[in-house]
Amino acid sequence: MEPIEINTKLLEFIPKISDLFNTATKSQDGLDTGSTVVIEDVFMVYLKECIEKNRTDELINCTNFIEWLSDFINDNYAGDVLIISIFEYIHFSDSKEELEKVLGPKAKEKYDSIKWNV
Repeated sequence: MEPIEINTKLLEFIPKISDLFNTATKSQDGLDTGSTVVIEDVFMVYLKECIEKNRTDELINCTNFIEWLSDFINDNYAGDVLIISIFEYIHFSDSKEELEKVLGPKAKEKYDSIKWNV
């Protein structure tokens, strides 16, 4: 999988994230910007904001995006994006418990299977 595929899906699942996405990627490569950067600098920021403001409808979209990405955990690139940019962020966050609630069943199963060296 390539960054453009993941970034395009992100915008499809969460159209309201487009302004933040465009601002964060305008000095980079737009849709071709590395997805690890996009997920960390755009998606996770948006996700935390949705949690803080209790935007239930948007949290469902975020969960659906993570679930979609979880289907590609065995793809080298998509798997890295999922594990490094989402799962590690959640696991090491001060908001871990709140962020874990956003994981759907597939993502939660994959997240729980990781042997964290902590």
